[in-house]
Amino acid sequence: MMRLLNWLMRKGLAGAVARDLLNKYIAIQHQHPNEEVPETAKRVWQSWLKLNEGPILEEHNRDKIIRLDLMKQDADMPRDLMELYGKVLYIETELSPEDGKLYLSVLRIFVHEAHKFGMDFSREYQIIGGMLRT
Repeated sequence: MMRLLNWLMRKGLAGAVARDLLNKYIAIQHQHPNEEVPETAKRVWQSWLKLNEGPILEEHNRDKIIRLDLMKQDADMPRDLMELYGKVLYIETELSPEDGKLYLSVLRIFVHEAHKFGMDFSREYQIIGGMLRT
């Protein structure tokens, strides 16, 4: 059952968001090769906002709009791509670290997708997993 759920999440929104952000990150990184990770992640965030903010507002989903506004006000946003992935998933699905194992499962999908792009987020995943388990 868990394998099926993981497969569905990978093929569904969690995997799609991961692939979208990773594609944007690679494209922006190629345009700005000397840029630091936080600046590139910020550009990815701005690109995501440009494409998604209008449709989110048009949905008239009050909770989703509130989550979007909260993430737009986050001054530390984002420090890296994995953090950005978590923020976008929160906007789209309300999934957060408070969801424990489910959140870790979704982050594992991001790590898996990033690996396909030649990026390794396993260390970050382990750190977050350790923080959530304590």
